[in-house]
Amino acid sequence: MTEIEILAQKAIQNIEKEQINVAKVWLSSIYEQVSKNPSCLCSVGNYGIVGKGFLFMILNRLSDDIDTLQAMSSIAYLCLSRAMEIEGDNPNLYKDRLLVLNSAYNSFKYTVMSVLAEEEATDGFAILMFQSRADIESRDAIWQMEIADMERYPIICSSFPYFAERKSFMMDKIKRQFFLPARNLDEVVKRGKYLHERIYRYLVNKVLVNNDVDF
Repeated sequence: MTEIEILAQKAIQNIEKEQINVAKVWLSSIYEQVSKNPSCLCSVGNYGIVGKGFLFMILNRLSDDIDTLQAMSSIAYLCLSRAMEIEGDNPNLYKDRLLVLNSAYNSFKYTVMSVLAEEEATDGFAILMFQSRADIESRDAIWQMEIADMERYPIICSSFPYFAERKSFMMDKIKRQFFLPARNLDEVVKRGKYLHERIYRYLVNKVLVNNDVDF
């Protein structure tokens, strides 16, 4: 295990024991190491545990700075998605990624905006239209990504009342064709999967290829 994996494991163990202040010390050390040397993320063996560590940074309010929170949420999302790609089916990874989309919505939406803006980059009028609706567009994208993950593993919603409520909320939106041009659940899930792939590849290139964690 790499050093940041060991630190993440220690942080998670302390959180499970409700020793939050001790866990925050380990979490702060992870963030400091990644900030100083982003390439350390390339040699990780267990991306799931590192992603969970970054998720716990958000859940335990390690920072109030929006740029720092965007970095934490983006790296959490990247590592969890990377773990999914390597490990295959694992509902716990999807649950943790859903928690990132929910708990870090206000910061992660800026990463989503960056990806969505790339889709409009060839059309000047489209760029202006996107900029005026960027907040709404990123919200709708994140919601569709949530739906895609909840549909992948229904057990998440049946096991956690919070996600059951989220799914009910989303299904009502779909019935009212809120996500046009996606008109039904299948089309929304397809769009959500596409967005997951786009954002994941964007973060792989930014963080793992270019070693850039400046958000």
